[in-house]
Amino acid sequence: MAKAKDNSKSESSDNGTDNGTDNPFDSDISAIQFITTWQSSPNVAAVLTALGMSRGAAYQRAASYRKKGVALKKMPRQGRTGHDWSELNALAQAVLSESLDSLEG
Repeated sequence: MAKAKDNSKSESSDNGTDNGTDNPFDSDISAIQFITTWQSSPNVAAVLTALGMSRGAAYQRAASYRKKGVALKKMPRQGRTGHDWSELNALAQAVLSESLDSLEG
């Protein structure tokens, strides 16, 4: 006989640890620890270092908490900036030129 799936949802325990079956994070990091670290960190990289989480898991957990009404601060975006695009363009052209020169002879 097949075992019935338990679809009940348990609430977080008193210590702030997410124990519910609706918890997509499955980690030992408590809600209290996550919120304290998030709110006191200058950026997401600091959160990741402090908690050992992946970037996606941290953003997902923050979004989930916000959806539940927790007023977590927005972190500054850390996109791929700091490139000198003219320098990279010159590099791309130089590599292409070298490749064409090697093909010619």
